[in-house]
Amino acid sequence: MVSKKRPESALIIIYAKSTSRVLLMERKDWPGFWQSVTGSLEPGETPEQAAKRELNEETGLQATDGLLVDRKQINQYQIFDAFLHKYPPGQKTNKEYVFTFELDTEKDIKMTEHTDMCWLPKADAIEKAFTQTDKKAIEDWVQEGT
Repeated sequence: MVSKKRPESALIIIYAKSTSRVLLMERKDWPGFWQSVTGSLEPGETPEQAAKRELNEETGLQATDGLLVDRKQINQYQIFDAFLHKYPPGQKTNKEYVFTFELDTEKDIKMTEHTDMCWLPKADAIEKAFTQTDKKAIEDWVQEGT
């Protein structure tokens, strides 16, 4: 039996301090779905542990490559119908823990779960990000001109 996803995830907004640009990646399983790094918590895993794991799995970056900050922001959102089959029966919502990951400069990214990536100015990243929680986290936490 395939285990179902835990309805909790980490969202990691990655940005480069030197350029104030935000990293977005396009999902393999949903063309046009641009997002920050995100992933479900595994059994027994804390949100911070999940953020570090997902950061490495999806980009090849290590938490020590930049500054990972738990923003103590928790979002609750409706799971897209296309993904409901991945969750326990009847599970309609997901809890999302927001983190930022500040790099000094833009880095090369090793994509494993995405087909494309781009570094964008904050306003463009907000426009391109697919989900409202991703858009809001970029708006709230990415500092321009720092």
